[in-house]
Amino acid sequence: MYFKSPVSIALIVIAISTFIGIQSCEQHVITFPEPEVGYESFSKTILPILNNDCAICHPGANELDLSQEKAYTALTSGGYIDTENPESSPLYEKLQGSHDTYTSNANKEFILEWIKEGAKND
Repeated sequence: MYFKSPVSIALIVIAISTFIGIQSCEQHVITFPEPEVGYESFSKTILPILNNDCAICHPGANELDLSQEKAYTALTSGGYIDTENPESSPLYEKLQGSHDTYTSNANKEFILEWIKEGAKND
């Protein structure tokens, strides 16, 4: 016989079983669709940031009313958003300047992405 020891036969059986097992796993891999990368919703992402970090000082008594009911209108009609030049938006510039410590860098990036995507009220 070609294989002389039971150990060599066992090793070959294990190798073949492993190969077959790996092949069968590769055929049954479940893939999930990628989430929409970079999309920031006003109602789900931006408004909670404004409520938590900004509305404390801008509840409606100041020139900028960032209360939940009026935040979108105040930002978009008050000249705080520039979708043509998002980095030049007064809101974003304020968060990078005098209001730098009021929210996290991650939140600033969410706001910038929202502006870049057209500052939609969704």
